[in-house]
Amino acid sequence: MTTPTLTSAKSFNLNKGATAGSFYDATLTGVAKSAQAHISPLPTLPVGITGDTLVASSAATNATLYGGAGDDSLVALGTNNVLVQNQSAGHDTLVGNSTTTFVLGSASLLSNNSLVGAGNNTLKISAAGSINDAFDQVSGIQTLSLTGASSATLGANATAAGIDTVITGNGNTTIDASLSGGVTINASPNTKNATTLIGSASAGDSFILSNGTVLGKSSIVGGNTGTDALQITAAKGALSDALFARVRGVEVLSLTGTSSVTIATNASNAGISTIVAGTGATTINASAATNAVTMNASANTTSKKGDTLVGSSQGDTFIVSNGTMLGKSSIVGGAGTDALQIATAGTLGDSLFARIKTVETLSLTGGSSVTLAGNAVATGIETVYGGASASTVNASAVTRSLTIDASQNTGAGSYLIGGAAAASRFIVNGANFALNKIFGGSVTDTLQASSALITNDGFKNASSVEVLSLSSGNDQITLGSAAQAAGISTVIGGGGDDSFFQNASFTNGLTMI
Repeated sequence: MTTPTLTSAKSFNLNKGATAGSFYDATLTGVAKSAQAHISPLPTLPVGITGDTLVASSAATNATLYGGAGDDSLVALGTNNVLVQNQSAGHDTLVGNSTTTFVLGSASLLSNNSLVGAGNNTLKISAAGSINDAFDQVSGIQTLSLTGASSATLGANATAAGIDTVITGNGNTTIDASLSGGVTINASPNTKNATTLIGSASAGDSFILSNGTVLGKSSIVGGNTGTDALQITAAKGALSDALFARVRGVEVLSLTGTSSVTIATNASNAGISTIVAGTGATTINASAATNAVTMNASANTTSKKGDTLVGSSQGDTFIVSNGTMLGKSSIVGGAGTDALQIATAGTLGDSLFARIKTVETLSLTGGSSVTLAGNAVATGIETVYGGASASTVNASAVTRSLTIDASQNTGAGSYLIGGAAAASRFIVNGANFALNKIFGGSVTDTLQASSALITNDGFKNASSVEVLSLSSGNDQITLGSAAQAAGISTVIGGGGDDSFFQNASFTNGLTMI
């Protein structure tokens, strides 16, 4: 049966006024307007009509459609439309576009309404309640938003519906996603109550909490597959190791702003092996951790104070953003081999290492330059890794053995100066062997290259290097006058099939190993 169609730029309610009982098919065209379908008691419906059809047109930006007591259809074509069903009677079909928000008055309404999103929509449940994977009539929904003290179990239906994010309410909440795909569970609206958050057993998850108080009260369980992360959103605060007593299966801890954390037995038992600091000065004390820890403070790029990072006895990695923050920060490694990484390219003077202790490895980024002298020696640096572009490493004042590895760089050559009176090992890539400028000192220095074809001319930019060490690949080496001038007197073969040529211009004695 054909019924009259209402088109209106103003808000309307099919239960009241001139529209009451007259229209069952209506289109809303106004901006920030609303439309209400028939609610109980329903009027006598025409033959063949079981409910209303409400449409928010493409012009109806920020419009809201409310379902009624019949079998209604709510269709959102406009931008930022909201489709709401608070009525328990009827079976509604709610269809949205990529900007639509779906709202149900309670969790029980999931059983008698169909929701069709575009893949990245949010479904809000207005009242606190419990949901047991009741998403079999839901599709194209990415985010589930709960209210108050609610609980939800996510399983195969939630995964099929597309749900990969849950936002909890502000009360005691339990989310069990152990049978779903990887999820983000954002419990930050809860600032004081306990939560129980269980991640997927088959994929990595992200858990978000508001502060340390909630962390200490909550139970958080990551899965055995993938990387699980815990984020604390409070911009300031101190997290003690005791707060992690009920956390398990979480590998990454993310802090916010200016925070501090102590990592010891509880945090280690929780599985935490990486800490991502916030944008402010951060203190991380992992001296009592029972596993190696990566401390990533690269988000702090401009704070007035530097970071304070204390490692464990297991061999840790410290990451700072740039040379400025390196100079402001205090970093202390422990037993084992500790690594310091500079996240952005720049120029590093030796004075920047004055507050760095017990770190054996320095890693640069891009085309960086560094000068190593007394402070770097006191730090304990034994190996420097250049970035993917041409690096400059000046270790002429270093008084201990040092390895300078520029093998990541395959383009323009690096400029490498070893210790004037200490043995150095230079490692370069065979692809740009001849482009690197390498200067050894007065003791025995070694030049090592990856698999390569190295002609005599390749040694023209090297000096005071006595040992050539070949790679495990198949190398082809020619030694002549340039190799002799560089100081080569010993060649150590690699693990591949190497070819070696010594021409007449190479007259020095040569040791082959």
